[in-house]
Amino acid sequence: MERRKLNRRDFLRLTAAAATGAIAAACAPATPQIVEVEKEVPVEKEVVRTVVVEKVVEVTPKPAKPVEIRFAEGSWVGPEGIKFWTDLIIPRFEAENPGIKVKYESAESPDYADKLYTQAVAGNAPDVMFVWGDINYG
Repeated sequence: MERRKLNRRDFLRLTAAAATGAIAAACAPATPQIVEVEKEVPVEKEVVRTVVVEKVVEVTPKPAKPVEIRFAEGSWVGPEGIKFWTDLIIPRFEAENPGIKVKYESAESPDYADKLYTQAVAGNAPDVMFVWGDINYG
């Protein structure tokens, strides 16, 4: 075998070719690598369900005896005023509010305010009082 000598020109040519190949290899796009990864993905699914709901209705029992409230009125218009309350207003109220009985207390006197004050001080005031004007200024 004969050995050939490498002159400077051939050496530069060979080096240039190798460098060009290295640069071309470095600039080439990388081959994509396929990587398999397992990942849990939540999946929403529609669930249709029929629910039977039992409706419970509680009925409040009526009291054994009706509740009684006392109503005081001074009847400033006389007997017509008493008739207005006893024949019209109180019966209608009792019809619309079963279980409530209204006891009418007439105070046909100029001392109506004094009577209410006395009852209040004694701890026996009516539950409802019809008042007007300056009756509360005593």
